Amino acid sequence: MLASGAAAAINHLLRREAWAREHLLPFAGRTARLSVPPASMILAVMASGEVAAAESLEPDVTVTVNAASLLDLLRDPQSAASKAEVAGDAEFAKAIAYVFTHLRWDVEEDLSKVVGDVAAHRITRFGREAAQVPGRIIGSVSKSIAAYLQEERGTVPTRDEVASFTREVDALRDDAARLEKRLQRLQAGSEAGDR
Repeated sequence: MLASGAAAAINHLLRREAWAREHLLPFAGRTARLSVPPASMILAVMASGEVAAAESLEPDVTVTVNAASLLDLLRDPQSAASKAEVAGDAEFAKAIAYVFTHLRWDVEEDLSKVVGDVAAHRITRFGREAAQVPGRIIGSVSKSIAAYLQEERGTVPTRDEVASFTREVDALRDDAARLEKRLQRLQAGSEAGDR
C-alpha cells in the first residue's frame, strides 16, 4: 500500500518531467528498496521511465534515509541525498539520486486545479512565508539573547569592545617588537664596544 501510494506520487512528478523519465529509462526492470526505518518499500523502474510498486527479495539497490533527514529531503534534497546510505548498484543509485535531487513539485500548479489560480498563489505564498517563520524567530531570539548578555549582564563583549581589545593587542605587539629591536641594537653596540 505504501509503495503503491509512493509510486503514484512519484509518477505524478515524473509525468511532468520528460528528462527525469529519460534518466531512469536505462534502468528499466531494476528494483530499488527505499527505506526510512522502520518503513520500507520496493519500486521498479518500468519501460516508460515511471515506477511501480514491486516485490523483490533482492533489490538492485537499497537507499536508506534516516527519519531525521526527511525534512531535509523537502528543504534541501542534495544535502539529504548525500546523507543517505546506499548499497548495491552504484550507477542505478546515482541515477535515482540525480532524479530525486532535481525533480521539483509544482505545488501551486497542482493546487490551482483544486482551488483556482489566485487562491493557489496566495496559499503557496503563505506556505513559503510560514516556512521562514522558525528561522526568523531563532534569529530574533539569538539577537535578543546576545544583546542581553552584552548590554545587561556584560558577560559577552560587544563588537566595539572586541575591536578595541584587538587594536590594543596589536599596539602592544608592535611596541614589543620595537623594544626587542632596540635591545638588539643596544646589545650589538655593547658587544662592538667590548672588542
